[in-house]
Amino acid sequence: MRCWRASLDPNDPRESGGICEVDQQPVCRDGPAAPFARSASRRAAPNPRHARARTRPLAYNGRRALMFEQAFRNIDDVLWKEAGCTTELDYAEQTSWLLFLKYLDGLEQDRADEAALTGKKYAFLLDKPYRWETWAAPKDKDGKLDHNRAQTGDDLRDFVDKKLFPYLRGFKEKASGPDTIEYKIGEIFVEIDNKIRSGYSLREIIDHIDELRFRSQAEKHELSHLYEAKIKNMGNTSSACSRPLAAAPWSSRTPSPPRAAADRRHPRRSV
Repeated sequence: MRCWRASLDPNDPRESGGICEVDQQPVCRDGPAAPFARSASRRAAPNPRHARARTRPLAYNGRRALMFEQAFRNIDDVLWKEAGCTTELDYAEQTSWLLFLKYLDGLEQDRADEAALTGKKYAFLLDKPYRWETWAAPKDKDGKLDHNRAQTGDDLRDFVDKKLFPYLRGFKEKASGPDTIEYKIGEIFVEIDNKIRSGYSLREIIDHIDELRFRSQAEKHELSHLYEAKIKNMGNTSSACSRPLAAAPWSSRTPSPPRAAADRRHPRRSV
């Protein structure tokens, strides 16, 4: 039996096929079911290229979140062995100051690259011996950790305690005002101490942190989310959260991260 839909307007795209109301079989304008099947197949099968475009960001975000989570777990495992780190607050504080210096180094590198593009020279906040790329994670020509220059053991611990922290604390006194990035750096390191007594543990933690990348906005957002979750997991202890944690530039608790402070002082550096 010929379906009544076959006699409808052949130019109407809505009539390219359907289910016959008489025999419940697929039909099309020309009668046989095969053309309808081909048409339905074309409509049902999504473009695989579009499907990949939709799923790739989700997969990438998932891998990035797992990377941050795994790094935090690895760092906590190392800190658990430290006698000076007995609470979640200790874990968060010790992770915080290292993440801050890693973040600051990336920020300054970005600004140095931007200045180079305009033929200008960028004035680094930190002297070369105290930059992350120098004392924490020196690289060889292939971009890998240079084990010949990377400090570890007692040498690393003594450098942090006797040279790095005193140098960074001095920024507060040298700053021209409380809204400057120099003041914020000094304030952070006045409030905390390095509680990691083993230079080998410190070396291991630095290596974990150096593998992280949080220079894009998406990466900073992911780190901020995990960082805030880490503070909330401390329970009642989080109410005693020290200023260094609240001042972390990736934390949503801080209204003026280092970049904003630097932009107020040096408008020409704004991106």
